[in-house]
Parts: sequence; structure tokens; C-alpha cells
Amino acid sequence: MVARQVYDTSSDEFKLGFVHGNLYLYGTYYDQVQRLQLPLSERHGLPASPTGIGTLSFDTQQDLLWIGTDSGRIISYYGSELQRYTSLQAHPTQEGPVKQFLFHEKGVISLASRSVHLISRRGLTQWHISELSMTDLQCMSFLSKNNGEILVAGCQRDMYKIDVDKGVIVQQFPTQHEYMLMRFCRYICAATNSGAINFLEPDTLDVVKSWPAYSSKVSDMDARNNYLVTCGWSARPYGGANLESFAKVYDLRKLEQLPPIPFHGGAAFVQLHPKLSTTSVLSSVDGQLQVVDLMNPNTSNLHHVVLGNYLSHLILAPSGAAWALADNDGVVQIWAPSRSKLRYTESAAPVEFADEDFPPPAMGIDSDLYVALPEVG
Repeated sequence: MVARQVYDTSSDEFKLGFVHGNLYLYGTYYDQVQRLQLPLSERHGLPASPTGIGTLSFDTQQDLLWIGTDSGRIISYYGSELQRYTSLQAHPTQEGPVKQFLFHEKGVISLASRSVHLISRRGLTQWHISELSMTDLQCMSFLSKNNGEILVAGCQRDMYKIDVDKGVIVQQFPTQHEYMLMRFCRYICAATNSGAINFLEPDTLDVVKSWPAYSSKVSDMDARNNYLVTCGWSARPYGGANLESFAKVYDLRKLEQLPPIPFHGGAAFVQLHPKLSTTSVLSSVDGQLQVVDLMNPNTSNLHHVVLGNYLSHLILAPSGAAWALADNDGVVQIWAPSRSKLRYTESAAPVEFADEDFPPPAMGIDSDLYVALPEVG
């Protein structure tokens, strides 16, 4: 549900924004078409509480929505009706939340603080990697477009290069930086725990350039079409930190900073549109949304999504035709032009379901197929 705000759609400048209670984006209206509440969790006899969402992603190859909980469980939902598809405990509960997903033709790679896990999309474990040196993993990234290897890092002194097909660590090496977030686009864009963005050469993993983006930490970032957009925190003079009122933009071709995007509500989350090359979506923790063109950052439109609690995740589907927002109560909202037009990917592969068991037909003793044992042979 969104608050209503009306704009003059006759203006030539009106290209994106919210109008008549719906999200309006380049000629298409979006509305909330589905809502999902994760089941309450009960632990050690304590009162039931909302299931926390550690990470949330649309599949890149099938119409599946994947959720990683705060206790290491992975759940997937299929299609416009959000039919529950798979559910499994991928990481030990003591490792805390699932932090990130990556999607591969072999399945879904998930990351927790001390392990990396690969399952098929039907929920079967393909491999699980956990080492004593893995103490505080935070992020991972593919190293090339063929998705053969991933780089895994965190707030620790070791990084790992993993062969996805074989499920083995092919290289473990020390690093001077502790990383919180990673995105791959031309470079591996890696956010450190001190607010800098390092640009790593995918082949050598050398730091090509370091950008001191924030005085505290990076809240979120996204990279696509040779642009990187970031949200982050600035340190207060007397302790603590505030979300900055600007989202910062970086040109990955020139490795130069572009004019920032004003966002007075405090930008906490960002997504770059997968089909509109310079369109960015920003959000605050209280549900204020802003859709803006990176080439014209001072012209944008705002709206507000009604939430039950603070926003925890904002994601766009690979098709660009669906959005998902999650809050701290474990509620997920899906936005699309309509439920019938809800598509996560443009050319989704069929989702496999278990073969249905049919009971054998009832057969009486007088059936024509009945043969008495003495007559056999």
C-alpha cells in the first residue's frame, strides 16, 4: 500500500515517479500484487517472534523468490502466487543469518558467517564448504561472466577463490582489507568496513583504485551498466552515525565520481534498474522511495510505501517487471503491473516439481486381469 501523491503527467519532464497511489515508471503502473508473511519462529521456549530476513533475491533463471532467514534457513517461493517451493537448513543456526545469494546454472549459492553452500533449485545440497579460517564471512562475487569461480570475503584476514563446479577452494590468500559488500561490473566493487570502495581487477584481484566514499560504513550498493551507486553512513562528531542525504554515483569506465543523488530521507537501499540503463531506485528505512535518472539526478519523484516496521531489503527482479520490499517483521511485498504480468525473468526456465504419485487402480478378485496362482505356469 502506498500513500497517494499526484503529479502533472502532461509535463515533458514527467517520466518516472508515483501517481494516483501507484508506482509509475516510464509508462507502466506498478501496485502491490502479493504479500507474504514468514511464519513466526520459536526458539528455546521463548515466545514466538517474527522470522528475520537475512537476505532476499529474485532468481536469475527461474520464477523463484529466495529468502535467507536470520537462522541459516533457505526458503524459495514460486510464481505469482508465491507457492512455497523449497525449504532447508543450509547453514548451522549458530552462524546467524544468510547474508547473500548468487545464482548459477548448477543452483543457488548461499553465504553465512562461516560457510558457503550450494543447493540445486529443488533443494538438494551439492556442496558445503567450511574452514576454520572462515570466521566472519560477509560477501561474495563472481569473478567473470561465465560464473565459473567466486570470490568470498568478509571481516577477516583471508579471502577465498572457489570453483563452483567442483565445490573446492582453489586459492586462499591474505588481504589487508575487511569487506562487507561486493558487486561485479567490469571490476569487483568491494565495500570495506571503514566506508571505502575498492575496485579489484577480476583476474589478479589487485586493488586498481580505492574510493573513500563514507566516513563510517556503506549501507548498500549496486553496480550495473558501468555505473556504481552507493548509500552509506557518515560519522557524527560525538559518536554514532547518520545515513547520508546523498547517494553517490561512480563511473566504472573512467573510475570517476559523478554528481551525487540528493535523498533527504537518508538513503539506505539502492537498486539499478536491469532494463533502464541509467535509472536508479533509492529507499530510506521508513519506506520513502525515489526513482531517479542518474544523468539528471536533481529531477526525481518521491513516494512512500506503508510498512509495518522498518524496511530491511529492496530488490528488483531481473525482468524489471517486479519489485520486492521486506521489513523487519518478516513481511515481503511484491510490486508488479498486475499479478498476471508478474514475471521475475524474461525467459524463465521451467520450474521442476516432484512427480505426482498415482495409486494403483483398485482390482477386484473377479477382474479380467486376475489370474489364480495355480494357473500360472
